[in-house]
Amino acid sequence: MVRYHVEKYPPGPCREMLLGHFYVDNLVKTHNSAEVLMQLYLEAVSVMGEGGFSLRNCCSNNEVLAKRMLQDNSLSSHDSDTEKVLGYLYNPSSDKMRASSCIEGRSVSSKMDILSVNSSVFDPLGLMLPVTIKGRIILSKLWKLKVSWDQPVPSDVMVDWERLYKDLVRIGELEFDRYSVASDSSATYLHQHGEARLIFAKARVVPSVKRTLPTLELLAVYLGMKHISVLVKILPLEVLSSVIIAVDAQVVLSWVLSDNVNTKCQFTRNRLKDVKAMVKIFVIKV
Repeated sequence: MVRYHVEKYPPGPCREMLLGHFYVDNLVKTHNSAEVLMQLYLEAVSVMGEGGFSLRNCCSNNEVLAKRMLQDNSLSSHDSDTEKVLGYLYNPSSDKMRASSCIEGRSVSSKMDILSVNSSVFDPLGLMLPVTIKGRIILSKLWKLKVSWDQPVPSDVMVDWERLYKDLVRIGELEFDRYSVASDSSATYLHQHGEARLIFAKARVVPSVKRTLPTLELLAVYLGMKHISVLVKILPLEVLSSVIIAVDAQVVLSWVLSDNVNTKCQFTRNRLKDVKAMVKIFVIKV
């Protein structure tokens, strides 16, 4: 209904925001200009109001905009210093984000329990991956040991889990600047004004089927390419002057840059085909 209503309006920043920045019932927008945000807010309230939709529980780290929201009775009001934004907790005063954690006190004895606790950390941008990936590695180890869902976890694996559990309990203490907001793994950094900022990360544990180290490195490239195409669509075009994809594995680099790759592994050939198809979208700097 919201999309149908907004599409009636002429193209512009507000229409683009309302069509592209709604995530379920959360509207999230950031900009370097407080004046631009004020104008977007006023237009959004007007557009949504004409369709019978009310923007409420708003917040901003800008005092002027927050006061206007208060005048409109749309400012979020509660006892907490943080607001929930796409699963994270955002503090407008400090302009920082952190994960929402409710793990402490939960007992673990089976593989099902480990999956439940590790999955309770909602981290769509992958900012907590250095911690949460360890839980996936433990689960992978349990699969290899053929431990059933309700079977007690072996003592040696439980030692690893108890060590990780201490980190998971404290994961809510990790804070990230709001503007920072993405085994084989990939990470995406936004380089701007001489600074590099992590905006997205993704990781997977090593597949159960044994693969060579170069193939695993290739999987990391494949994983990164898949998500870069999504990020390019989300980030404003004026932010991007170039897309640079880096890989430190010389074998993989030669595979990607070569027209003829001699490998007997069909899996590797298929992933190379996928990567090269995605590479054509970008200008690559080697």
